[in-house]
Amino acid sequence: RKRRRTKIFVGAAVFAGIAVTVLKRDLLLSRSSPPSPPSTVILVQVAMNVANRDSSTSILSTLDRLADITDTETQEGLQSLTSDVALAILRKKSSIVSAYATTEQFEKLDDAYRSYDRLSIEERGKFEYESRSKYGNKDLVVDFDLRKEKKKDEINPNATMAVITMILTVIKSTIDIEKDTILTTGQLEELLSKIASDVKSPDALQDVEILWTPTDRDDTVTAEEVAADFPDLNLLT
Repeated sequence: RKRRRTKIFVGAAVFAGIAVTVLKRDLLLSRSSPPSPPSTVILVQVAMNVANRDSSTSILSTLDRLADITDTETQEGLQSLTSDVALAILRKKSSIVSAYATTEQFEKLDDAYRSYDRLSIEERGKFEYESRSKYGNKDLVVDFDLRKEKKKDEINPNATMAVITMILTVIKSTIDIEKDTILTTGQLEELLSKIASDVKSPDALQDVEILWTPTDRDDTVTAEEVAADFPDLNLLT
């Protein structure tokens, strides 16, 4: 069975672009300066009901809009993007069905980078291909017109499930949930709120990658597919 399409931002690690990230890391690791403060690698993933994907206020429309307007070549743009996505999810909390989060703290920034890269590869590997990658303020659209393979009676309605994943590395994070926590609704709200505020601090955000599915208008994700493809998700309590 084919994986669903995803849209991906690759920057500061996600969004500013991998080239920018590598440059930033090289500078950080080559300086003869005092050790950096502890860094926290965070992954948060949510599955949401989207009753009308075409609505201007749906989470899918909001993510598309943020992708289009964000300046991904500046640290401020990346910070605003990450904060805005966390807040967008938080505002749709009543639509969240299940969630997963894991965090790990590192004394050395290069160890945090390695952990981040591993999580990024794992999550991106869940998809057959990426329909769009925003890289250094440029949209790199992969032209896979799979809609040609669909029959007219297979065109999907407005309703769908959506899965959104955020992976980030933050210095001096205030997030203190335990690794692989089974989240309550209150814990998820607190986590998203802290992400939105933590990344606004100067130089706090070191890496960020945001992925979601579906993005193709003719593609629908069902609850069964979410359970099969994203087994770490747990129903909120």
